[in-house]
Amino acid sequence: MIFSTTRKCSKCKNEIPIFSGVNIDISCQACGNFSGIFVGKDGDQLKFECTSCKRVFIVDANKEVPLYHDVPNCKNKIINYLGVIDPNEKIIINTSKEVYKYLIYIRRNRGMGDVLMTASILPELKKKYPDYSIWFEVDEDIAPVLYNNPYIDRILLRSGKSKFPHEPGMFINLLEKLENYKENNEANKRNRVERIWELSGLRIDQYSDLRPKYYPLKKEIDWAKDFLKIGPKSKAKFIIVGIESFANFRTWPINKFEELINSLIDKSFNNYIILVGQNHNPIRGRNIINTCGELTIRELGALIVASQLVICGDTGLYHLAEAVGTPSLVLFGSIPPQARISTYVYTTPIYKEDSAPCIPCWDKQRENMPPCVNACMNSITNEEVLKEAVRILNLKNPEKKYETKSYA
Repeated sequence: MIFSTTRKCSKCKNEIPIFSGVNIDISCQACGNFSGIFVGKDGDQLKFECTSCKRVFIVDANKEVPLYHDVPNCKNKIINYLGVIDPNEKIIINTSKEVYKYLIYIRRNRGMGDVLMTASILPELKKKYPDYSIWFEVDEDIAPVLYNNPYIDRILLRSGKSKFPHEPGMFINLLEKLENYKENNEANKRNRVERIWELSGLRIDQYSDLRPKYYPLKKEIDWAKDFLKIGPKSKAKFIIVGIESFANFRTWPINKFEELINSLIDKSFNNYIILVGQNHNPIRGRNIINTCGELTIRELGALIVASQLVICGDTGLYHLAEAVGTPSLVLFGSIPPQARISTYVYTTPIYKEDSAPCIPCWDKQRENMPPCVNACMNSITNEEVLKEAVRILNLKNPEKKYETKSYA
């Protein structure tokens, strides 16, 4: 059976046909994917199936929904429901040159921190090019950090074979542009956020907001508070400890993390440790909540919002913390902190540049490097980290600067 309906563009007033079984650009409320299939109509409700997570979600017929269409000179993406149409009419899809003419296409790979730093350019791009749509191509495992971002019109998953039907109005390609410290040496050793802005053609002034961007949902934050059992009179302080980094030479030894965790708990029975990491870890004990290997990115983001401090190595955790205004204490080694956090507000580094002649090694890209014994990370002591952590915990909590949006 073929279902059909239409939407009326709120800008150009054209009626846009939608048919069952045909992919359309609509934002999935479950996973953020921007492709769905119209599967039916029930009274004043429309049903769509996400092509990514396969969940069926319902949209009120009279509600404005983000859809794309190919009416010339109309760059609008909000289309209102109008009614049922004849299923034999021609469907309109977004493959015209006009759509790509007013398109900013961003391509970025690597980890969560790299994508969050790149997201700092989005508000400025939208301000500078208000009539353009922004599409963001990203690795599938990192894509959730971009969900609910109000500046992104479409998220695309990297396949390695992405091609444009037409040339976009602006193409910001950051694939492998920032990680090489041998070629383009001095430029890539500057602060990475500033470098991303430079490669995106954006100027920085005293009013520029260079912090990473992440937008938690209200229901995600409510889940975190329920998970941690945070009541209105709770005195508990939750400290997220990230025990992994993407490489061993950025990772603090696990025995030092265990010592730090015990020291923090001994300092106050109100201190609770939330262990996070991609791989399962056997650390257990009083006031320890071990979530290693169990959280989605969105759950992790919500727990960071609900926590008072994040402690980790040079990894994506602290970029996420910076985006939502949660203080973080970061243990740096192979990369100097000024190359990452000089534009940040809530991030405190521990960095012992003088502890070994190989520091910084720029992720082992320096010439004539001796064999790595992780001297940069091993030189950081439990006492140093504990002292800074206690100092930050005793500060009056800063106002957390993030935006939430709740979907029905």
